[in-house]
Amino acid sequence: MLVAYPGSFKSTILASALAGHSDAMKTSDLNVQQWIKVRDDFVTGRFSCLGFTDFEKIYQRHSSTAGHVEGIVKGLVAEGYGTSPSGDTRMPTIPAYALVIGAMTNSCMEERYDAWQKSGFLRRFLWLTFSVQNQNKISEAIERWEKIDFGKISVRPANRQIKVEITKERAKYLHDMMKEQPGLNGTAYVLIKKIVAVLEWKHNYNGGGKRVMEILEDIRPALSQKGGRIIL
Repeated sequence: MLVAYPGSFKSTILASALAGHSDAMKTSDLNVQQWIKVRDDFVTGRFSCLGFTDFEKIYQRHSSTAGHVEGIVKGLVAEGYGTSPSGDTRMPTIPAYALVIGAMTNSCMEERYDAWQKSGFLRRFLWLTFSVQNQNKISEAIERWEKIDFGKISVRPANRQIKVEITKERAKYLHDMMKEQPGLNGTAYVLIKKIVAVLEWKHNYNGGGKRVMEILEDIRPALSQKGGRIIL
């Protein structure tokens, strides 16, 4: 989850990360009826990633609807989401799984932090908090009438499978990096190890193994309570 003040490129970063991935579904909002229509696509593997460019929008409706969607998201990233609210729980159902990423403002997290902590929602995600250090680059880009390029990631193995083979030393480093995250001893720690496995595959594939530690050092402040800074 990307947490930052308005105008900090949260949605842009998320969209750039998903660009070039045909199995990623991007949305600014979602309700239960919309989810039911696309659920089978996540079961069959048509989609494996669900990205919310404005996660707090799901809370701008009736609380029960928002609660249902939050429950769907919780299930997708952990035990899987099975039967729909209108379905029969006795019926055999193949659960849907997905990587879920989202962008939200600091105020959204502040308003729901306690509830998310009690429900277990917090510990299922990595929470990256950041701000933009050099805001002047935004006005300069507008003056030049050019978009700020955040790039995109489209390299993947042919068989779509990457082994998680993290050394003990790096695992210890990751555990220390995650010490202020709600999901230190759960789903979020598993997630960061999977992310690093992808980074190791990608950069070893391109002959730049040292780049992995550079990236981890860059994002480490964003995983802390004080947050990090983006330099445009």
